[in-house]
Amino acid sequence: MNNNENEIGGKTLKLKDLKSLGLNVPEFTYITSSQIQKIISSEGTIKKSELNELVSNVVKSFKYETYAVRSSALIEDTKEESFAGQFKTTINVKEESLPKAIQEVIIHAFEFLKGKIENFSIIIQKYIEPDMAGIAFTRNPSGGREM
Repeated sequence: MNNNENEIGGKTLKLKDLKSLGLNVPEFTYITSSQIQKIISSEGTIKKSELNELVSNVVKSFKYETYAVRSSALIEDTKEESFAGQFKTTINVKEESLPKAIQEVIIHAFEFLKGKIENFSIIIQKYIEPDMAGIAFTRNPSGGREM
């Protein structure tokens, strides 16, 4: 895990905050925007050897049966705008499928961000099968507060 907070998105920062408060957050690590830039070319192709090395390093220190690979864009969920649901998430990923899942999330972000991958990082979490899951929105896009 890299400590450069300028290279991780708001979602990762919030998870770190929740963890520091002692809340029950599934274990996680992250891939910074500069690490992602090293494994993708300016044309959007993945450098397989760099990806495999990154995954190897992640798995050495963060070994679980299954993972969730999630976006954490640096431009996501700011005061000005939200990209909720716009980036790819891959869940219930086994270790041998981790390179493919990370690649898919990066390629999707590269396309969505029109190549501006410097605005993107990834969270890798221990996958936990939920009893239930969902989101509650408390702000109406037209300005009011409502649930």
